[in-house]
Order: sequence, then structure tokens, then C-alpha cells
Amino acid sequence: MLSTEEALDTAVAIDAAAIDLLLQHLRRDFQHVVVDFPRFALRRQAHVLKQPATAILVSDGSLAGMRDTRRLSAVLKGQVPTAGVCVCLNRVGCAGSGELDRGDFEKEAQVTVNVGSRSTSRHSPPAARAAPRC
Repeated sequence: MLSTEEALDTAVAIDAAAIDLLLQHLRRDFQHVVVDFPRFALRRQAHVLKQPATAILVSDGSLAGMRDTRRLSAVLKGQVPTAGVCVCLNRVGCAGSGELDRGDFEKEAQVTVNVGSRSTSRHSPPAARAAPRC
């Protein structure tokens, strides 16, 4: 699928019927459909969340990431109570002292972290590069 970025100084008009039609066609042709859904668009595009079987929330281990995860998880449970929610922590061990440990993240976000991934790029801290990948 091709897309473009909209100008930052204009409002984006999204046709809900067009999104529904697109998702209907994709679901007919593919077993899995992944929708990258920015958190800021949640209120305007919540109808997209009506049909997923599984929602994957990707976050970092920061306090802000934990808060976003808690909010998004609550919205998902309210909008699509039958959907499974999988939480993935990205770049585990890369934030240093500002990162919550997994137990604190799960407790405060009121979720279970299903997957944690360590970054192994050359920009990662040495401890993260040496750690086994999740």
C-alpha cells in the first residue's frame, strides 16, 4: 500500500467508510492484517478497532511508555472487549536509568508483558548488545 505524509498545519479528513472497505478487502485476501495505529488518532479512528482478534501494543520501558500502554489498553478493553492484547516492550535495556523494570511496568500499566526485545544496533549500550535477544 502506498501512502503519503500530510502537512502538519492542516487537518486530515479520514473517510471511515473507506477504511472499513479497505480492511474488509484485506481481511478477505490475507490471514493477518496489521494496522499501524498512532496513539494520537485513537479518538478519531476508534472504529478501526472494532474487529481485531489481537491488538499488539508496542512500548518502550519508560514512564511515559507505561502510561500510554495503560491508557491504550483501557481503550482497547472498552472498545473491543473480546480482543486479545499483546504487549511488547521494545529496546529493553537501552534507556538506562529512566527505564522501569518489567515487574513495575506490568504492575503500573495493569498489563502482562508478552514480549521484550533488546536492541542490538551499534548505537545500543554494550550491555544490551551482549544480552540474549528475547
